[in-house]
Amino acid sequence: MARDYAKKSNQKPARKRNASRRKKQGFPTIAVLIVGILVGGFVGFLVYLKWLPSQPTAQTVNKDNTVKEKNTAKQTEQVQPKQPEVPKYTFHDLLEDKEVIIPEDELKRSDKKISMQYIMPCGSFRNNEHADALKAKIAFLGFESKIHPVDANSGRWYRVQLGPYASKRQAESIRHRLQENDVNDCKIWGKKL
Repeated sequence: MARDYAKKSNQKPARKRNASRRKKQGFPTIAVLIVGILVGGFVGFLVYLKWLPSQPTAQTVNKDNTVKEKNTAKQTEQVQPKQPEVPKYTFHDLLEDKEVIIPEDELKRSDKKISMQYIMPCGSFRNNEHADALKAKIAFLGFESKIHPVDANSGRWYRVQLGPYASKRQAESIRHRLQENDVNDCKIWGKKL
């Protein structure tokens, strides 16, 4: 298709409508932020003044820079509240005269005492080197562990175990120290003697 370049030079250039229009200005966020900070500061100052304890003035300064005392006796009475008297209890005097008799049957230890031991397995590995690595990590933390080889249907396993401990509290204390040092797989098992 042929173009006529001669006519094109005679035409007026097209006006850009968007350039001549005035852009709409957005909401003045900076002004709102500054007003918000000022209002917040003023409210905070008022709250501070409300909670600030008022201090009574006991002295006034004259023009000659001399100090005058005003009714200090009345102010000291108002400032120092009377402390209530503490009642004196005498129950310990009453208990000195009492005697509690416990039957001898209750004082004897029962023969049915259940004694427990607590062990703590921390891992089970197919490879002895992995079990030795865990045992060394536990040894660096200051605890003694043992490796027990266990034969199962799937083959030989090497179990890393701590204990036995006489109390569960002691075992839990050691487990927490191990958990703090990234040894997280330890469980506590109770075993009757």
